[in-house]
Order: sequence, then structure tokens, then C-alpha cells
Amino acid sequence: MTKAREWTEEEKQWMTDNLSYVPETGDLVWKEVASSVNNVIRATGTVAGSLNNGYMMIQNYSNGKQYNYRAHRIVWFINYGEVPDILDHINGNRADNRLENLELVTKAENIRKRSYNKLSLKKCRCIRQQYKDTKITQQQLATEYNCDQSTINYCIKGKTWS
Repeated sequence: MTKAREWTEEEKQWMTDNLSYVPETGDLVWKEVASSVNNVIRATGTVAGSLNNGYMMIQNYSNGKQYNYRAHRIVWFINYGEVPDILDHINGNRADNRLENLELVTKAENIRKRSYNKLSLKKCRCIRQQYKDTKITQQQLATEYNCDQSTINYCIKGKTWS
């Protein structure tokens, strides 16, 4: 796990100027400025970002460069004024960015809490067999085994279990 990139003051200002946090849903929505950037409509009040590997990701284009941000870090910043190094999604759902679902953790705590640590070798072998023998998707397996799709992918590819 690499350390998150430090945000500049200009980036922080862009976030507070352009994004609002909705506590009930954990969503970030675009503020008053409605625009279109790279054919992505940023209409006032619409949910900002898109899912990528289970995380809501927000994009910003500045000086011809694209910057990607994980929404949960922005949520924390907007509410507490500090940029966290590592946050854990308490319920394991990477897209659930409600403040009560986020907690600051150390690198060691975050590794210990990862969903692939919840799968036994026996379950992983069953997942591999199921994936091989049926037309079930990785996302369906993730739902069945109550973990992230990336965990299923690691299991199937043998990255975390032998």
C-alpha cells in the first residue's frame, strides 16, 4: 500500500468550491457550477464521481492534467479540514462514504481489516471451483461471500491464497 499523495492548497480549494457532502447518503454532489469536462456533465446537485474498484472516484482536470481522488478522503477533508493518510470503511463497503462509516486507521490496522483476511483457504478453493464450473460473475461471488469483487479476483488469480 502506497502512501496517498499530498494535496496542494489549490486542490483543497477546488474541492471545497465545487463539492458538497450529503450526510444521509455519503455522496459528494456538484455545487452551483454546472459544466462539462471531457464529456462528463457536472450538473448542480448531481452525484460526483464514478465507481472504480469499489471506490467512488472524483476527477479534476487542471492545467491539462487529470487528478483522481477517492471520495472518502474528500468527505473526511470537507468535514474535518484534514487530509487523512488511511481511512477504513467500517462496514467494508468501499462506496459507503457516510461519515459514520469512516475511521482513521494505521496501515497495520487497515491490512488486518481487509476483506480477503475474512476468507479462509477452504472458502477460496470453493470460490475458484465455482467460478471455473459456472457462469457466475466475480461480483455475484462477492455478494455471496460478503466481500469486495477485488477480493474475489485476488482469490481466483491466486494472489492471496495458495
